[in-house]
Amino acid sequence: MSSGTRSSRKLSLHTKTLKMKNLTIINHNKTTIINSKTLQKIIKTILKQLMINDYSIEISFLTKEQISKLNKEFLNHLGPTDVITFNYSNITNQNTLTGEILVCPDIALEQSKLYSTTFENELLRYIIHGILHLLGFNDESPVEKRKMRIKENKILAASKSVWIDNNFVKNQR
Repeated sequence: MSSGTRSSRKLSLHTKTLKMKNLTIINHNKTTIINSKTLQKIIKTILKQLMINDYSIEISFLTKEQISKLNKEFLNHLGPTDVITFNYSNITNQNTLTGEILVCPDIALEQSKLYSTTFENELLRYIIHGILHLLGFNDESPVEKRKMRIKENKILAASKSVWIDNNFVKNQR
């Protein structure tokens, strides 16, 4: 995955207490229909599996154009990418996650065809990838990428019963 993590973006999440379970899903991509309620249930199950009890996470689904602009602005990379993560977590508590995960469903659709997987699987992989970045995982070296991919695969497999038949996303193309 060609994604990145950057911590210099202004926080758009509103956090008031240390104990929080705040998950916001925003869809800016008109070709993708997101069932936010179902997706929240799936993500909360994944966070629980990872023993993440405190979180304030915003997940936004963007067009290729939108994610390309942010990719250039914050990571100085040209073109679209699959996922960008902004980590705002307080380092003092490993189980408290605060950040934004920006996902491009258009890239997920393309990659799902390339890798012979489902659109849902690929999109959920990007969300998991973002969560792992919030947990401190990196993918800058081949070894780190491999570790991250193994962890993604384990999480996808462990949570499959929750998302496989839930129709949390639909692409209108």
